[in-house]
Amino acid sequence: MKLRTLQKRLSLDLTLLGNVISVFEKPLDSVNSLSNSENYIDVAKILYYLQNIFEKTSSEYPQLLNVTVTVDMTLNWLLNVYDTSRTGTIRLLSMKIALSLLCRGNIEEKYRYIFSLAASE
Repeated sequence: MKLRTLQKRLSLDLTLLGNVISVFEKPLDSVNSLSNSENYIDVAKILYYLQNIFEKTSSEYPQLLNVTVTVDMTLNWLLNVYDTSRTGTIRLLSMKIALSLLCRGNIEEKYRYIFSLAASE
């Protein structure tokens, strides 16, 4: 599947990079208490992040986005790509990178964000 098609189906072409970054900056105690190399999150936490991201996008584009369907499709995609052993967990870093690469934003801002994630890893 082409990345642009994936981006449009998941409505990430409407989602601003700033929205993605701001959602991940909110503290989630059980995630932030772990060291970066151990940051695995379960489906409930993935849903929490996705719900917040797409609710922000929906407030900007209410006619173009069905939050429930978009969250489910994005969750399905993330689990298919990053949870091949079907444990119900993925690395938080993988999720941050995947969403930031496919969302709407300047390529230089995306690089800065991804390199800052790698530097803190």
